[in-house]
Amino acid sequence: MNSIKIPQTQFPVLDIIKNRWSARAFAEKEISDDAFNTLFEAASWAASANNEQPWEYVYAHKDTPGFQQLWECLMPGNQPWAKNAALLV
Repeated sequence: MNSIKIPQTQFPVLDIIKNRWSARAFAEKEISDDAFNTLFEAASWAASANNEQPWEYVYAHKDTPGFQQLWECLMPGNQPWAKNAALLV
C-alpha cells in the first residue's frame, strides 16, 4: 500500500485536493473502461484557457503501438517512471 503524503497547508483546502497524491511511478495495472471514461469526463469539466472547451487528448493503452509513440515523446528523465503506466495521455 502506498503511503499518501498529506501536506500541511497554510490555509484551509478541500480534503479532496489536499489528499491528492501524484505517484512518481506506475503499476502495471489495467484501467477499467469505467475509470477511463470517468477520467476523461472529469477532464472535460476542467477549466481551460479562455474557457474555450473542448479539450482534445491523445492517449494510448499499454502494449499498443500508440503507447510506444507517446512514450518516445517523453523527456528521457520521465520515461523510466512512465514505462509501466496502463495508459499514457
